[in-house]
Amino acid sequence: MHVAGLDKFIPPFIDLVKNEFNEDEHRYWLTCSSEKYPVEIAENITLCGSTFKDTAAGYYKLVKELHSADKIILHGLFDIRVVVLLACMPWLHKKCYWVLWGGDLYVRRNGARTLFWRIKEVFRTILIRRLHAIITTVPGDYELVRKWYSTRAKYIPSLMYGSHVARGLELQSVADKNLINIQVGNSADPENRHAEVFDKLDQLRGKVKFNVYCPLSYGNEEYAQAVIAKGTSLFRENFLPLTEFMSFDEYNRYMATIDVAIFNHRRQQAMGNIIGLLSMGKTVYLRPTETPYQFFKELGITVFSSCTIDECLKVLSEKQKQENIELVRREFSRGSLVESWRLIFNE
Repeated sequence: MHVAGLDKFIPPFIDLVKNEFNEDEHRYWLTCSSEKYPVEIAENITLCGSTFKDTAAGYYKLVKELHSADKIILHGLFDIRVVVLLACMPWLHKKCYWVLWGGDLYVRRNGARTLFWRIKEVFRTILIRRLHAIITTVPGDYELVRKWYSTRAKYIPSLMYGSHVARGLELQSVADKNLINIQVGNSADPENRHAEVFDKLDQLRGKVKFNVYCPLSYGNEEYAQAVIAKGTSLFRENFLPLTEFMSFDEYNRYMATIDVAIFNHRRQQAMGNIIGLLSMGKTVYLRPTETPYQFFKELGITVFSSCTIDECLKVLSEKQKQENIELVRREFSRGSLVESWRLIFNE
């Protein structure tokens, strides 16, 4: 039983299961609208409606499905209603697997300490401590779960979704080498800390000729407008916000034109972007205090610290590019993705 909010990762995941596994063994219970991320409604897919009546019926059906399932795969722990339901049914915890996305973990550290946050953390703690397993690409995130929640869950490494698979070598940059194309962040989430990066890049003007691209097609709309206002005021015609959602192939073609990407998040985020860019030989900057930086370093992949970009803008050497491409293609293959899910489903 797969429980998820309908996000850009989920329709491709459903297709992956359909193509690689016995589809009859999988059921999906999804929330949110299918307008932005269309999913083909089938007998094994329940899309919980938005009206009170549909929502009540949807969660009632979920409870029945949870009890009949052999395994419960929780794609993110964002829906507090699902968390509360499961926290109140401890007999189900032993068959629950949490596919850790990022924001569903780091809310523990970064969330506003409101009364509602504290109440939610009570229920989250009850559930997380008793889960059977935690599925994540980044081992450091599992260690944080153990530290913050004292969980008994075991760690299962997985690439999780197709976006974490290395891209093809044919997607190399076609950018003008006299002009550096820089991507800042991956979404309109304040955790991207765009303003901090913009201020550092502003200090490089006159030394380096560059364009600044910002994917802002999903997240906080008000924050996106603030990013656009600041980016435009600093970089004018060299600032290019991306506000329209792109298909996976379109986004890959866009990433092929990027030379340098800066992810200044104060948590694990944008792993699909990072892996995709590294697999194309792009230069990537990450916040050195966060788990992805250490993860890639331990794999022998060259990434730079986002704290140093106001000093100089390093770009990978040709040797470093090729080494990164080889390592990423080896560690983040479709075969590895499929095999990790095979082990989970057959456990």
